[in-house]
Amino acid sequence: MIFFRTDHPAGGLQHPVKPREHIGEGPAGIAALLEILPDQLSFGRWRRHTHTNHHCSGKTVAHQVDPFPKDTAQNGEPYPCSCIVPEKLLEFWKEKSVKAINAEESRGHWDYLYSAKELIELTGNRFHKKKNLVNQFKKKYDYQYVPFDAKMIDMALAMQEDWCTWRDCESSEALSAENRAISRILDNRETIYGLTGGALLVGQEMVAYTIAEQLSQDTIVIHFEKGNPDYKGAYQAINRMFLEHNGEQFDFVNREQDLGDEGLRKAKLSYHPVDFVKKYRVTLK
Repeated sequence: MIFFRTDHPAGGLQHPVKPREHIGEGPAGIAALLEILPDQLSFGRWRRHTHTNHHCSGKTVAHQVDPFPKDTAQNGEPYPCSCIVPEKLLEFWKEKSVKAINAEESRGHWDYLYSAKELIELTGNRFHKKKNLVNQFKKKYDYQYVPFDAKMIDMALAMQEDWCTWRDCESSEALSAENRAISRILDNRETIYGLTGGALLVGQEMVAYTIAEQLSQDTIVIHFEKGNPDYKGAYQAINRMFLEHNGEQFDFVNREQDLGDEGLRKAKLSYHPVDFVKKYRVTLK
């Protein structure tokens, strides 16, 4: 289940998330805990069109003929519903829905898909700079790669606090929302099924970490990846080393959206995606 943005008075995150049975597994567990804008929750995890339940105006609807709720306001008019959906689901709804659907491309919500093999090997001129930065990190620092477990949580939270100071999260709604989401995920990590991750330590200091999850049989999704900017090559190193330890069984890596941020878009494109999960903002006409 995924939660949609809606103008319904009861819109937003509808379910409690503390008990394990309410958190659910996989992407649903992540969605239930994220405190970021609902737009960022909608279908961001799927590389393929999959069967799942969706929430809009607090009503659960499956892949059915009419995917939109029947809720109405006091004046008898339906509450407007707006949601971000992947292209395959949009095509299905257009084919099956009895209602007119208006869809606009939402480039900022496209997921970036990469070849896991390419990100591990970093071969060829396309990845020359990335590989150089990884090698510089390895040569300069006495580092240790470790799996992300419960012992890493306090270190990651401390690093995240420092990261937000470096990036001045309070001046950005998106960064502030992401910071709150990361804190909630880390605080509740042990209750969320299927999360994995890795971290880089230099001495007793965490300098980079990744939180990820198996998305499907052939795809792993990277939810969060952070590095200390004082350690040159930390981002490139955690990107590669995490996949070396956890990604060899996958064909693809989903690194999620850029949300329209030009700097983030440039960084994601620099790793040469092989495809995108295109998404659209869907509303009723």
